[in-house]
Amino acid sequence: MPLKRGTDRKTTEENFRELGEGRTYAKTKRRHGKKRADRQRIAIVLRNKRKSAARNKRRPYKSHRAR
Repeated sequence: MPLKRGTDRKTTEENFRELGEGRTYAKTKRRHGKKRADRQRIAIVLRNKRKSAARNKRRPYKSHRAR
């Protein structure tokens, strides 16, 4: 169940849905309850979103110092 890269809303929603259908979610839900499993799912999706955003950032330009 690889998650898609991206920061737009559509990709985030697709990743959220996919994480809700997996075995890991079901196992967490069984052991710790639905509330904790949902929080974990949200955390994973947002982490993936932040990671994708960091990849897309441009490098800061070098300062123009006297050489």
